[in-house]
Amino acid sequence: MTRRLLLASLLLVLAAVSVPPPAPGAPRMPTQRQWEADVREATAGSLSYLKRRARFARARGVPVRRLAVNLDIDNTVLASFYDHGAPVRPVLRIARTADDLGMRVFFNSHRARRTWRTTYRALRRAGFPVDRLCLARRGEALQHSKRRCRAGFTADGFRLVVNVGNRRTDLVGGGYDRAYRLPDYGGRLG
Repeated sequence: MTRRLLLASLLLVLAAVSVPPPAPGAPRMPTQRQWEADVREATAGSLSYLKRRARFARARGVPVRRLAVNLDIDNTVLASFYDHGAPVRPVLRIARTADDLGMRVFFNSHRARRTWRTTYRALRRAGFPVDRLCLARRGEALQHSKRRCRAGFTADGFRLVVNVGNRRTDLVGGGYDRAYRLPDYGGRLG
């Protein structure tokens, strides 16, 4: 056996050993098609809600540009698990509808601040309008980071009419009018 073939065989064995098989009886992750259907179901009614909120604001003399949507990133706007970096289409429609109505589009993620530039580029490449991007501070707990970002947006005079995320921590603490929670399948889709 040649040295190269031996090394390749060893690497294959190590790869097989290092990835544990799923636990017996553990639920499987749904297919991408099922996930997409679940996302569509979770966001049903969001576009008509945004349009109603814009009409309501205009009727009361409130500038629509002071309304905003707050969006999580991983597995909410970017399909990190199923289609790395591709936009999650129903959430892209929420962002574009909000933007077309004159609302602001904010992103709130526990990604590290040092990834700001690459995160911003990924969102723009996926077709999202980006008015603000708030990322976690070093050592900051996930739930605190999410709340801090929302509080910062509202402290700057914006009303968060919609908050979209796929984890409980994306929604805890309020600071928004309506939430749309995407599936995370018991925490297995981070």
